[in-house]
Amino acid sequence: RQGHLEKPPYSESTMRSVYHLRELEVFRLAHLMTRRRGENRPIVDAFLSHDWPAGIWQYGDSGRLLKQKPYFREDMDSGKLGSPPLMQLL
Repeated sequence: RQGHLEKPPYSESTMRSVYHLRELEVFRLAHLMTRRRGENRPIVDAFLSHDWPAGIWQYGDSGRLLKQKPYFREDMDSGKLGSPPLMQLL
């Protein structure tokens, strides 16, 4: 629920936070993805994000993911891995 307040030069904490999607950006994108009046296609067909939607690992090979990135286990178990607002877009 914060804006992009980070400014260069980035510290370790701001470096990690600067590239994450914010709720406001997801809100704006959700409104762009609504269908145009009289057309049967969304305004935005695709978008790219560095963030993972929350819980997305449940739809793939989580064992393989954990072999490559074992440090994800704690966040997966606690439900902290991924972006909840981004999952709403899916």
